[in-house]
Amino acid sequence: MLNRFILVVFLCLDLPSLSFSQETRPRDSAVDFSKLTSTVLAPVYGPLAGQIISDYDLENKKGTGIDIGGGPGNLVIELCKRTQSMHWINSDIKTDNFPFTAKMAGEAGLGNRISTMFADVHDLPFLDNYADVIVSRGSFQFWEDKRKAFSEIFRVLKPGGAALIGRGFSENLPVDVARKVREGQRAGKGEPKYDVAQTAAELESVMKALGIKNYEIRLPVPPGSEGVNYGVWVEFRKSFPEYVMEPISVKASPERDIREKPLTESSGLELSTTVIERQEMEKQGSKTVIDVLEYVPGAWIETRGRKVKQFFSTRGQKYPYPEYAVDGALFRDFHEIPYFFSSADIERIEVLRSSAAMLSGISGLAGIINIVPRTYKTPQTSWEAEYGTFGTYRSHLSHGATVKDVSYAIGVDSPHTDGPDKRNAAENMANFQSTISWKPTQSLSVRTSIFHINGKRELALAKPPASERFQTEISRFDPFRTTFASLRTLYRPAGKNSTELLLYYANRDHMYINETDTGHKSTHEMDYEWGLNLVQSHAVSANNVLRVGGYYNHWVA
Repeated sequence: MLNRFILVVFLCLDLPSLSFSQETRPRDSAVDFSKLTSTVLAPVYGPLAGQIISDYDLENKKGTGIDIGGGPGNLVIELCKRTQSMHWINSDIKTDNFPFTAKMAGEAGLGNRISTMFADVHDLPFLDNYADVIVSRGSFQFWEDKRKAFSEIFRVLKPGGAALIGRGFSENLPVDVARKVREGQRAGKGEPKYDVAQTAAELESVMKALGIKNYEIRLPVPPGSEGVNYGVWVEFRKSFPEYVMEPISVKASPERDIREKPLTESSGLELSTTVIERQEMEKQGSKTVIDVLEYVPGAWIETRGRKVKQFFSTRGQKYPYPEYAVDGALFRDFHEIPYFFSSADIERIEVLRSSAAMLSGISGLAGIINIVPRTYKTPQTSWEAEYGTFGTYRSHLSHGATVKDVSYAIGVDSPHTDGPDKRNAAENMANFQSTISWKPTQSLSVRTSIFHINGKRELALAKPPASERFQTEISRFDPFRTTFASLRTLYRPAGKNSTELLLYYANRDHMYINETDTGHKSTHEMDYEWGLNLVQSHAVSANNVLRVGGYYNHWVA
């Protein structure tokens, strides 16, 4: 991008015999004015241009500069000579000055970097934020509405640009040269008469009225200049826009509060845990737990046998694959349930690999997939219905809310399919899930969850090259029934201690039916389990917490 820096310099010319306004100057005044600038005032422009180039570091900049009320263009010529890449515009309300500008630019070989523009300072013909520098010498005293004029200059100036407007000499003009210029003006009866202090006050009042804060009134008084009027200037800059944000208050609790969550693993094991939040499940379009697990990094889901559809494992995971927990309660037998546990009723899923599951129970090095039920802060109800081929349909209803110190969530799901024709692959299931959280006091919280599934499932016939037995044997679960529940309480009184107790129970009651050419066989597959997990935490110091836990599981299969 081309960064262009435009300085607008207002050159106020002290005219010995031209005390009329710009609007009333006679047509032939341009010739007289040109003679004046090339004789009496000729020594003024070079030093002034040098000061402008130095003050605003323009020598090697690229950009656009404007001289407003520049007359024949003597200042623009000097400015252009001292810059390498700047383009300069000589603007004036009297176009009869422009032939002199073109002539001088051509003679100096600067015609490609100097242009002229008819311009009334009260209504400048330039876009907003156009010029890097704006200058004017000896012109502003003729402006009828100075507030309007300076407002226009400020509009045209780029953010970061500067303007220098005034009358008289630059501070670097030698005193002896300044005296000769004033003597020449007096000889022509044209030395300007004005009160410097009063003019400075007028310029300052304009700046304040326009709300321009970044300005400076400059009164050049070089050593030995007593008795010589060096004039008055105002310099102002256009700042870049400032954006002020509203105050933001951030409140946070410690990243790991073990007394609040006693089963929190060591921070060194965080890399062994993958968390899938609810937002991610919705983005995936996941319908069940198994759908969600397909997006776990390093996940591997494989089909093995017929009675259990799929197994899940993660990269580096030890056989026999991770076990499942619901809200921290470990269940020893969870086959098939992930296929029918709706993700719409889940807040998040935590995949704890190997040793990251040490506090979760007796899973050993198999790891655990912990399903955290959904909670609702505001009332919400949703219903989904889907229909597809093979007589497949699914309907899911969920509802939840928080009422005072009680939060509840309810979900009902009913997946069904007839399966491919003559493949013995029909499924007709229905499940119910509910979670209730209660906080009777600030130090005690209780949460209970229950899940029940009931239905029947046929085991699809295998295809060649499977053995003929599996291509013809009719097998099914009828009924397929599971119920499990958990109760979690956390007691954290004011102080350094906390106690968490987790109770759970599961009952699985399936009937497996197998039909072959040799007969019919039914097998009652039933098991139940219950257990508890107790953890006591004590803050030994500000940075150390001691945890003591006990786990018991009773499983009859």
